[in-house]
Amino acid sequence: MSRIGLIRGGLATATMGAAGASMGAVAGPAEWNIAGLAARALFNDWILWRIVNGIFSKCSRQCGVLKINDPKRQVCRYQCKIKMYTAAIQGLKIRMAKDPSKSEKIKARIQKFSERIAELQRRLSGAKEEM
Repeated sequence: MSRIGLIRGGLATATMGAAGASMGAVAGPAEWNIAGLAARALFNDWILWRIVNGIFSKCSRQCGVLKINDPKRQVCRYQCKIKMYTAAIQGLKIRMAKDPSKSEKIKARIQKFSERIAELQRRLSGAKEEM
């Protein structure tokens, strides 16, 4: 029994041969090529990734979990993430004012978030040009 059969389809796909084909099975040995298996694996993993990302990411939910990744969706996600990081920086500044003893760590996080915002703005300008 092949490993791919165990991972993707269980016993049915791993042991399907002449007997399986005569019983009306859909997948045959001609469909067991590497490209077909890779495409199915990537597509299934892509759907799973998008769903998990949609569960945990507010920006992904707001801009469409299963939409095609066109420039409009990218612009939406970049704008959402810029807002998220800007709000985080504001919260860190308030926290730094309340607790000056942790100012070095907070300044480092603010710098890191500012760099991420700059990168997102660069990507946002590129995505807007594609529209």
